[in-house]
Amino acid sequence: MKELNSALLYLENQFIVKLDLPELRIEKGVVFIDCYIDKSFFGEDIEKTFLNNKNYFDDKTYSINALESNGSNLIFNQVYRQSESYPSYKFSFLCYDYYTQFINTKDTKDIFTSKLKYIVIEGIDMQFTKTTETRIIRTIFGKDDSRMLSFELDNSEINYSYYSKKRSFILEIGLIKDRENEKSVIISFFQEDLIPFHLYHKIKHSLKYFISYLCGNNIVIREEYYQNNYQHFTRIYSQRELTEYNVNHFLPIHDVHFRHENIINDYVKTISNFFIWDKILGLSEIVYLINQSKQVNIESSFFILLIVIEKIANSLYISDVINKNETLILDVEQFRDLKQDLYQLIESNLQGNASSKKIEQLKSKVGNINKSSKTDNKIDILLDFCEIKRTEEIDQLFPKLRNLAIHQGEISYDKKDSSKNYHTLFILVNSIICNLIQYKGIRFIEHKDKTNYISKKEEYKFDIENCN
Repeated sequence: MKELNSALLYLENQFIVKLDLPELRIEKGVVFIDCYIDKSFFGEDIEKTFLNNKNYFDDKTYSINALESNGSNLIFNQVYRQSESYPSYKFSFLCYDYYTQFINTKDTKDIFTSKLKYIVIEGIDMQFTKTTETRIIRTIFGKDDSRMLSFELDNSEINYSYYSKKRSFILEIGLIKDRENEKSVIISFFQEDLIPFHLYHKIKHSLKYFISYLCGNNIVIREEYYQNNYQHFTRIYSQRELTEYNVNHFLPIHDVHFRHENIINDYVKTISNFFIWDKILGLSEIVYLINQSKQVNIESSFFILLIVIEKIANSLYISDVINKNETLILDVEQFRDLKQDLYQLIESNLQGNASSKKIEQLKSKVGNINKSSKTDNKIDILLDFCEIKRTEEIDQLFPKLRNLAIHQGEISYDKKDSSKNYHTLFILVNSIICNLIQYKGIRFIEHKDKTNYISKKEEYKFDIENCN
């Protein structure tokens, strides 16, 4: 709970009322403003207004401008009335979006010309590679009596360079353990040329799910810190804290055995590829579904992952990336002659035995039989495009287990095969994602007979830069 010096309620930039004794309250990540409102605001018939459950704040979206004791301005966006109390006239307002703290500036527009210094994200369980040392520096009788008190692995460094015709970045990124919140990490930028506000917000949605895939959780971006010369801006998001934490077992940044395998550095190199595929295939939604599948039982998770593959396959098929002529069963010229023969065959066999309308309906379907447009064919195209090596287990997934799961709600013909089938689908989905973004680092397949089985794919046939 934090007391505020003053607070004013606005509706569409129009002042409504002064809030008395305002306090900022954050519960499990959600932001509230508690306050009192002078009863004179409600007019003469105050008691009748409240007893009839009528009030001035229902179904409206407000904003609140507040002032801290240190002089910083706070602006709360998308504020709704949460509760009210009569006759105390105590109100609670809920912030559905975020609030921004403006330090050393009164012009709120300055934030749009600022640059991103760090973000705080929740939902990461990772092993760090560098230590922070706590030392005591002391001199006694002119002699150095300094010593180290403790050290902790709590940070990692990432260097990322990106060049294109439109823009270039050389980023120095620090991943720092957030000591105030478990499984929360501060992503801080140390290069001189920081990321502009408008650019960060342009890529923010894709960046969120780029990080979410690596973490295995649909992360929460809790805080953003911007700076512009001597002006500073902190943006806090009002969003519920994660209650269940998962990990990405395929890219095990959480596992101490893989701390020094540079998984994060190798993954970060794919960020531009992820952004490209997000535009083409909606990769962010795919990642969201993959992470949601970890919240349910194995049967439901299997079903969600099947949907994920079909969604990617369909999006890829209808995109401009795939040459539709290459998805035809026969060459266009070759099929054109065959199609005329089929038309004649239909007419000669059905003339007089079926109505003209039915004959034309049947002929209209002939033109589609040369297209690989069925779900199974689209999945074949996806697997070939992603350079997935076919196995007997993968062939079992489509169409047999797919049809079994959709029509009967089962994921195996034999209960003891359920885990094996799920593992095959899990590895397949993650291999598709990593091959799409052309990730070249290690991938954890399984732990068997006291051995970690990992794989790598460093060469790709598809030139993803042509999609940019």
